[in-house]
Amino acid sequence: LEHPAATAADLRVDAARAQLHAATGQLFPRAEFQARATRMSYVEPALIEMPLEFPDGSSPDPIELGEAIEDHLALGVTVTQPVFAGGALFHRRKAALAGMGAEEAREDATRADLWLGLVRAWYGLAVADQVVDIQLQIVDVAGARETTLQRLVVEGRATELDLRMVAVKRAEAEQRLAEAQAAASIASQALDALIGETLEQVDVDVVDEARALADSSVPLGHSAVVREAEARTLAATAQGHAVAGSLFPSVALRVGAQYANPNSRYFPLEQ
Repeated sequence: LEHPAATAADLRVDAARAQLHAATGQLFPRAEFQARATRMSYVEPALIEMPLEFPDGSSPDPIELGEAIEDHLALGVTVTQPVFAGGALFHRRKAALAGMGAEEAREDATRADLWLGLVRAWYGLAVADQVVDIQLQIVDVAGARETTLQRLVVEGRATELDLRMVAVKRAEAEQRLAEAQAAASIASQALDALIGETLEQVDVDVVDEARALADSSVPLGHSAVVREAEARTLAATAQGHAVAGSLFPSVALRVGAQYANPNSRYFPLEQ
């Protein structure tokens, strides 16, 4: 049996777990990739011809300045590994871990409160139904007694006063029956509002689920609340240490590699 409050608690735990994973990822190396391709017209390299002639009539080969430029491709990768950050990264992860613990405790408290409310609403309805049954029996007995007295009055073996007193008791019983039926209706509506649908539409056996609560491992709300408070205190303390650690200089190891064709001095990867 799910409830919107329980679903919201589950989603808060998932969000806290994602924050923990994000804080943990800050401790690992970070890789950055760069790539660029340029399509351009073919450019011949500059040539310098020496105005010389050897005795055999040949001339020296021209001197080529640079290299031909056509399509250009550049690739680069940079890996950064944090080495020292004043403990900021460590304490941020610690705060995220404590925050996830707080949300898990809050989820337990929410589910425990929902189960407690379900048990109270169910047994409130059960008691109200029992009261209605008892009042129905009282009304039937009072009606039978009134019928008997009417016959006895006709036979002269009872007085009109006795008949009127029984009629008053029957009316009082009917009034209490109406009040009990109203209380049962209110208890039923309260249970339907807690579940989110009418009791007849619930797939699981709410009665068995509620009765099994005493033998289940659902934590008590108070203990879950205490665990949540402790976890949030730990998270706030770790967050304060992270803020203090961010005031220190940070040191990181950075390694990069680059490949370019043609040489990247013509088209640097970074301006």
